[in-house]
Amino acid sequence: MASVFTQVREKLLPGHILYQDEVVFVMLSIAPHNPGHMLIVPVEECTDMTELTDLQLVRLMGVSQQCMVLTKELYGAPRAALLAAGLEVDHTHIHVFSLYTNADLDHESVKIATPSELATEADRIKTYLTEHPIR
Repeated sequence: MASVFTQVREKLLPGHILYQDEVVFVMLSIAPHNPGHMLIVPVEECTDMTELTDLQLVRLMGVSQQCMVLTKELYGAPRAALLAAGLEVDHTHIHVFSLYTNADLDHESVKIATPSELATEADRIKTYLTEHPIR
């Protein structure tokens, strides 16, 4: 069975895909640490980052870095967090979100975003990406 991330990418489940290419895709997290929390996910499903090919890992990290720049610029954050946890979904992914305090890193305190909140952040990020495309 395809992971929930793959199902969102294939439009079998609702979600906000912000970017995709043949190696990775970027989507909004439905349980954000802060507004604009993105997940960078390899297209090919694998359970652990240690299973990624060199190409997949380089692309995953390169897109993650660009999303970190986006986060700092768009949300005015002093830092952008990059977190690879992966226990909640069995498909490797990187979390990128604005980081204001260490408390923002608490994965247990996130709240499910409303569809309206997600749509607002998706529009905001997509507008940014039209002027600053991921390369």
